[in-house]
Amino acid sequence: MPTSVKQMIAEANAIVPRITPSQAKHLIDQGTAAVVDVRDGSEVAITGIVAGALHIPRGMLEFRADPESPAHNKALDKA
Repeated sequence: MPTSVKQMIAEANAIVPRITPSQAKHLIDQGTAAVVDVRDGSEVAITGIVAGALHIPRGMLEFRADPESPAHNKALDKA
């Protein structure tokens, strides 16, 4: 189990593939990816939500992604 933020980031980077902005746009255009804006509500109130994104504050992400959670967001279900 990682013991530092640096180790946690390294572990996550080893598992999660990195994509370019153009690859992300392609996936979004195909409808095979979701963009999640994880900023706090106060930040979104000032600058607005990212166009086309789901707004899910970072502290709620796991609850919204978990299909067994009462707070589940079906937009995060795999197609």
